[in-house]
Order: sequence, then C-alpha cells, then structure tokens
Amino acid sequence: MASASRAFDNHRRGSSVFQPVEKKTAKPRDEEPAESPPPYERVHPGHPPSMRLRIRFRDGRISSYAFSDLREIHQRDAGLVQLDFIAMRAVSIIIRGRNLNELARLLDNAMVRCIDESDDRDVDRLEEEPAIVSIVTKPYLTPSD
Repeated sequence: MASASRAFDNHRRGSSVFQPVEKKTAKPRDEEPAESPPPYERVHPGHPPSMRLRIRFRDGRISSYAFSDLREIHQRDAGLVQLDFIAMRAVSIIIRGRNLNELARLLDNAMVRCIDESDDRDVDRLEEEPAIVSIVTKPYLTPSD
C-alpha cells in the first residue's frame, strides 16, 4: 500500500503528462535522398507467412495467387525471378528488374504480401535499390524431361 500513496506524487508536484515538443530542423538539400521503399510489401517479422501473393501491374490490374499453389521459383542472376503456379490454371509469372535477390528469398519463405510493377515515370530509385521493371504472366509450359 505504500506504493499506492506515491501514485499521485507527480500530480501533486504539478508535473504535466504533456511534454514539450522538440522542434525538428529541416534537412539541408545537399544530403543524399532517402532510400525508396522496395517494390514489394514484406510480411512483418513475427507474423505468420502470407497465404496469398498479390501482384499489382502498372496498368492497374491486380492478380492474386495462393502460395500453396506455388510450385517452383527460378532465379537467374539478380534481375529475373520466375514463379510457377499450378492450380486450376497453370501460370508462370516472370519478374524482371534489378537487385531482386532479397525478393526471391522472401518469396521462397512466403514472406511477401504484394509485388508492385514499377511505373515508367519512377526515376527517383537509386541503382542499388531493388526495382521491378516488368511483370509478365504467361501460361505455364511443362518442362520436357
């Protein structure tokens, strides 16, 4: 009960729950631009893997695929990732861009919610940042044995 009597000590001293706000100064213009967010949305750490993968095309179309239907992920260097989905309709999704190694790793663990195809007008992205230049959907052709 001794601690209960101290519960209102700050109130009696006149302190406020509101703290003064520190003024933020504007950044000088000669600093490097902030990194752009990647063209894909990750699943937050500690959350379960995503059930579906949503793909937003630059023309406004949106397609969604179940990760349970993802059969294969092919990667050629850091600029091409191919996803093969086999469900009611078999489809391959070819993602072209640059610095896509992390995207391929996240897709392998179903830790991506959404992939966005870059807009042609998006010129602010630095060369070392991931970029998705094109996403093409085509019918899946079974590889010959």
